Amino acid sequence: MRVTRCCCCVPIKVGAYIIGSIHVIGLILGVILVSPLQISLEIFCGATFLYMAYRDNEKNRLLYFAAYAVYCFILGFIRMVFVFWDKDEKALVQQYCKTLQDQIDMAREGKPGWEATDFANVQDCRSQVGTAVARDELVSLLLTLFLQIHFCLVLWAHYTNSHMVKSKGGCQ
Repeated sequence: MRVTRCCCCVPIKVGAYIIGSIHVIGLILGVILVSPLQISLEIFCGATFLYMAYRDNEKNRLLYFAAYAVYCFILGFIRMVFVFWDKDEKALVQQYCKTLQDQIDMAREGKPGWEATDFANVQDCRSQVGTAVARDELVSLLLTLFLQIHFCLVLWAHYTNSHMVKSKGGCQ
């Protein structure tokens, strides 16, 4: 059985071109934001997409899939480092709770203290905010992983459909 549609309605070839277009847009954003890592990764993947779009054949579809798989591996590795390297987050959580404590101390004159917040004290603030940050990063990592795997499967289906006639999404 050949997969011909992505998400039940988009033809695989259109899906592959949408993914490639995202790389071209990502390159433009990387230039605007002056992000060397993003620029280099988007050039790496975007160039293989443009080459595949220019000369659509089985070899170039496989090249684009391989480039995208490497791109996903590099991005996944970088994201996992940032998710599990939590020193920056600990400093941000401490700063947030310290700022909250300072605001409570300045407004002490007859006004409620920690009771007006969702936290019992500074330690509770650090614990709850730290847990929320870790949870949000993990959820973001899992959603990104799901999307990247889906996109890889779309590009793999695009490669495996290359023997089909052009009207059906192939190269022949």
